[in-house]
Amino acid sequence: MDLSVRKGEKGVRLVKWVEVDRRQAESKAGADGEVLAVDGQKALVAKVFTVFNAAQIDGMAPLPDRQTDIQPAEAVEAVIWGLQEESGGRLKLNFGGNQPAYYPRTDEIRIPPASDFLSVEDFHATLLHEAIHSTGHPKRLARLHLDGGMPGAERAREELIAELGAALTLASIGLPPSPTCMQSHAAYLSSWLDLLKRDKREIFRAAALAQKACDYLTERAMAVAPKLPQSKAARPEPEPEKKVPTYIVKVAI
Repeated sequence: MDLSVRKGEKGVRLVKWVEVDRRQAESKAGADGEVLAVDGQKALVAKVFTVFNAAQIDGMAPLPDRQTDIQPAEAVEAVIWGLQEESGGRLKLNFGGNQPAYYPRTDEIRIPPASDFLSVEDFHATLLHEAIHSTGHPKRLARLHLDGGMPGAERAREELIAELGAALTLASIGLPPSPTCMQSHAAYLSSWLDLLKRDKREIFRAAALAQKACDYLTERAMAVAPKLPQSKAARPEPEPEKKVPTYIVKVAI
């Protein structure tokens, strides 16, 4: 195929984490990459790539629209249900109050009802943010202390992980972020990253942990997906103006 990037087009830089032999770490990282961590005979390398959309490439036929039968609201439901059904400890979810939060000691998410948010997308993003926090419980990925106490830098790192992890999970289930969501993500990440600016590698470490948390949620969601009521697929979607999704969850009393 005779393909070429159209003159004047600008690409997007992506970072990919690759596990390599520690002896090859520096060469694999290259001039733009970085060796993030070394453990035994292995090293974790951040490699930088520049990518272009198919629409920016001359000679490439338009790609077909991505087809999926995943309903975002049901995918978020499966994430939460997966955490509630896992063996060894079940997450509690309570709706109410005016401040979303995750409490490690009780392994509980508290979040205002969906109707209190500007949009259902904002509600989903916030719920997934707290779900990412919950993966840090000692019985899951063990990032958090049960008493909830954290020094400033550790707290900043955890918030970065939660925000990045929520964004990754939203993307993986095909849930488009609202403009409000995008602005919130950017402001939130910037505020916490300022606390970690002395170490330029911190964002890469946080992103690696965020991906691990996203993978954890995805695995739990896939495990319970077949158990979700099949009749739900035939249920009509809520009216757009209501902005309130239907959830099948076990609410702690």
